[in-house]
Amino acid sequence: MSANIKIVKNRYIEVVIYIMAVIGMFTIESHAQELPIEHYTALDDTNPLPESAVITTYQDSLGYIWIANYGFGLLRYDGQAMEEYAGLDEPLGLNVFAMEEGPYGRLWALSNDKGLAVSEQPLSAYAAGAPVQFADSLGDTPLYRGRVDLFSAPLTKDLQGAIWLGTSQEGIVRYQLNGPTTLVADTLATVLRSDSTYAPVRAMVTRQDGSVWVSIINEALLEFEDGELIARKQVSPCSDIMQLYEDSHNTLWAGCSQSAVWRLDEETTTWKEVKPAEPGQTYITGIAEVAPGLLWATTLGKGIFELDVTTGATTEYTRRNGLLDQNVWDITTDREGNVWVSQNNGLSKLRMNQAAIRTYTSRSYTGERPALVGAEAFAAEPDIAWPLPSGDTLKVLAAATSGGLSERMAGWST
Repeated sequence: MSANIKIVKNRYIEVVIYIMAVIGMFTIESHAQELPIEHYTALDDTNPLPESAVITTYQDSLGYIWIANYGFGLLRYDGQAMEEYAGLDEPLGLNVFAMEEGPYGRLWALSNDKGLAVSEQPLSAYAAGAPVQFADSLGDTPLYRGRVDLFSAPLTKDLQGAIWLGTSQEGIVRYQLNGPTTLVADTLATVLRSDSTYAPVRAMVTRQDGSVWVSIINEALLEFEDGELIARKQVSPCSDIMQLYEDSHNTLWAGCSQSAVWRLDEETTTWKEVKPAEPGQTYITGIAEVAPGLLWATTLGKGIFELDVTTGATTEYTRRNGLLDQNVWDITTDREGNVWVSQNNGLSKLRMNQAAIRTYTSRSYTGERPALVGAEAFAAEPDIAWPLPSGDTLKVLAAATSGGLSERMAGWST
C-alpha cells in the first residue's frame, strides 16, 4: 500500500514539475521579448524622468538618445540608464526644445529660457562615462541668449554644416565653424517691421537641394537658396506655419495652426491640403516620416495624425491606442528604426510596425483601464472566430495572464 502511495506521489510531483516548467517557459519568453512599446515617465521605478513633459529627442552620432525634459534640462540615454544634465544655473537652461549636432561633432541645444548652448568639446572627445560640458560661447564668439518661442522649430543645420537659429526679433543668426574652435556668426534679414525689428521666425528646414526654407509668423514663407544670403518669398499655405519638413522623396510639408497639414506641388508651386483645419487651436508640433511613405504629424490635443502618402489613407492615434497623452510634441526616428514620441506625460518608444502602438499591458499610465488583468502573459490566441446568430463573425484576442483571462475585440468579418 505504501509503495503504491509512493508511486502516485512521485507521479504527482512529476506532473507538478512539468506544469511549472511549461508555465515557466511562457513566463521567461514573455519577459525575454522586448515589448514593442516602452514608456518613460516621472513615475518609472527604473529610469524616472525628473519632470513629466518631454518636448523632443535627438540621437547623436554616437548613438545616444538625448531627451529634452521640460522644466529640468537634458537627459542622455544609453539604452540602460539616463544621465542627467540639469539646466538650472547652467548654460543649457531648463526648457530645452531643439537640438542639432553640428560640424566637428558638437551638440547644440536651444532652450526658450536661456537661448543657445553648445558642448565644449566634440561628443566623441569625452571619455566613456564622462559628462558632457556645455557653454554659452565658442572661442571668442558668444551665442544667442535671448528667449525663443516654444511653439516653433527655429533650429536647423545646412548642408555646409552651419547652424541656423531663427529669433523672435533679430532675424536669423547663422553660425559657421572655420575650424574646431573658430566660430563666425552673421545675421540674415527676414521681414523688417515698422518698429525696425524683424518678424519672428516660426520654423526652418534644410532641403536636399541645399536651400533653407523659413516661415515667418503672420508674414511669409522665405527660401534662402544654397549659398545665397538674400531670401525670396514663396507661396505660403497658411498665415502661421508651425512646422516645415522634407520627406525622403524631397516633398515639402507644412504643418499649420489649427491642425492643417499641407503638401507642396513643386511643379505648380501650389499647396494641397491633406488634413483640413479643425476648430480650435490644435497646433501641429512636429512632422516626420516614420517609415517609407508613412508620415506622422503630432498635435497638441489630438494625438498623432498618420498619412499614407501612397494611398492617402489617414489614421489617428490617441490615448486609446496606447499613447501617454493627447498632447504630443515631437517624433524622432532613430537609426535602429524605433520611433520616439515626446508627450506631456512622458516619452514612448515604438517599434515601427503597424501593431506597435496597439500593445497590450497590465499597466495603467494615466488612469485608463489596462488591457491585461495580469502582468505576466502565459499564452495568447489571436483572431478567435466567434460565430454570431446574425451570420457575422466576431474576432477576439484572448490572453491567459497571471491575473486571469483577458480578451479584446479585434474586429468583425462577414
